[in-house]
Amino acid sequence: SIRSEMRNCSKGGCGMTVVSNIGVKPSDAAIVQTIIAMGGSLGLEVIAEGVETEAQRAFLERHGCTIYQGYLFGKPMPLAEFERVLTQVLPV
Repeated sequence: SIRSEMRNCSKGGCGMTVVSNIGVKPSDAAIVQTIIAMGGSLGLEVIAEGVETEAQRAFLERHGCTIYQGYLFGKPMPLAEFERVLTQVLPV
């Protein structure tokens, strides 16, 4: 709901419900743009959750959100596996 998204926004988040509808519902795209702008105005880093497609990521980046999480980047995994993957992609 809009109310829960605005509550998440106050914590610097942009939840999966509206992110998943980018490109589907124009009103959700407008909500995401507003959350990103509001976060920027308040000096918050906005984290987009539930990013599943490159189109969603590109939309977010075009509108000033550059921190994301979601299946586009990887599925949930145990901490030990995440640490192993992380050491493979980042220089030690």
